[in-house]
Amino acid sequence: MPANIVFINIDWKEGRMHNTLSTNMSKLKDMIKGVVKKMQPTMICMCEVGEAGRPLSMRQMQQVADEVSRTWKAAATEHIQLCSMFEKGAPYMTVYIKGCIECSKHRILRDLYNT
Repeated sequence: MPANIVFINIDWKEGRMHNTLSTNMSKLKDMIKGVVKKMQPTMICMCEVGEAGRPLSMRQMQQVADEVSRTWKAAATEHIQLCSMFEKGAPYMTVYIKGCIECSKHRILRDLYNT
């Protein structure tokens, strides 16, 4: 079964979780809605979900994951079950349709290529 994997740099900084949270969540929802309707993804891989030097807390990461999942489900044309993966302190998040793809370990690959 083919899978449509979409990579997005959401540029979400920790400071956006405070004074401008509702505005930035609204922008995030609009972006996810557009991606789901136009690209019909199986998986969305996001980077810059926080910064390496100033990561989001687990609660903040879960808040972003929940909003992405709610928006994706609302924009989808069929009933889907979504899963999300992220690690505390890492600026990456993956949200995917369960069953089409199974992810078992979320990790950052280091030293993938050696010279």
